[in-house]
Amino acid sequence: MVIPAELRNFHSFSETRTREYGGHLAHLTPHPPLILLQGELGAGKTQLAKGLILGLGAAESEAEVASPSYTLIHEYAAPGLRIYHLDLYRLESARDLASLGLDDFIAHPAGDESSLVLVEWGAKLAQAGNPSWFAAGWLDVQINIISPEHRQITCQWHDKIAD
Repeated sequence: MVIPAELRNFHSFSETRTREYGGHLAHLTPHPPLILLQGELGAGKTQLAKGLILGLGAAESEAEVASPSYTLIHEYAAPGLRIYHLDLYRLESARDLASLGLDDFIAHPAGDESSLVLVEWGAKLAQAGNPSWFAAGWLDVQINIISPEHRQITCQWHDKIAD
C-alpha cells in the first residue's frame, strides 16, 4: 500500500483537523484490514477514529462514534465493510486480549464483507504477537502531542511482522 506523502507526516492544530485526517485515511485504497492507533492519553486517537468511521460512511454524525473504552469493542457497518473499533487501554495482559475473541474478526472475517479493525492503544495488540492478525499487513498511526493544540501524526504501512 502506498501512503500519500501528505498523510505520512501530518500536523493537526485542532480536533476537527484530526478528524479530517481520519477521513483522508478512509479514502486509501485498498482499505487496510488493520489500523493501529498509538499515542498517549488525550492525543486524539478517538477523534481520528471518528473521522475514519465517518469517512467510510459507517456513521452519519460524530455523536454516533464514541470511544469503546468501557465496552472494548464497537461495531459499525459501511457499504460492503464491517468496522470493528477497539480500545485496549484497560486491558493489562495477553490473556485479557485473548478473551475478546479477536480471531473471529481479525484473522478470519465472516461472510463476503470485508472487515477493518481499528485499534486504539494498538501497541497492546502488537505486543500480544499473534502473527495471523498481521498477515494481511497493517497501518500504524502514531499521534504525538507537541503542545495542547498541536499534534504530529505519522502513518506507516507494514506488509508483515519483522523477523
